[in-house]
Amino acid sequence: MTTATAHGDVVLVSGRVAALLIALPDFTPTRIGARGTPEYEQLVALYKLGLENSVPRTGTLRAPAVSSVPTWITTEQAAALLGITTRAVTKRLAAGQLDGEKHGSRWRVNRRAIERQLGRRHT
Repeated sequence: MTTATAHGDVVLVSGRVAALLIALPDFTPTRIGARGTPEYEQLVALYKLGLENSVPRTGTLRAPAVSSVPTWITTEQAAALLGITTRAVTKRLAAGQLDGEKHGSRWRVNRRAIERQLGRRHT
């Protein structure tokens, strides 16, 4: 559904579509490159909606149930949640400041560690 407004076009996007959009290879560089622009907050909101509705890469198109939210997330997902770069996440992981595991050349971040850090920011 597209609705014209006085400030331009507004498009309603479902969580499923947001999950598909954030999986595109150019989405993260575009989002990071938009920092400091009016579009950045919209891209972050789209990214968060996409993360909440992302599906396992098993071919299924159903969103996971809340109880099946993965314990481990990518450095890109952790960076988006913390509002920092993926390089900063990787540095924190290597320094032991963030709980994660290395699988081959890639890090996986403990989602609960991210939630704890976010909780400390708001207390």
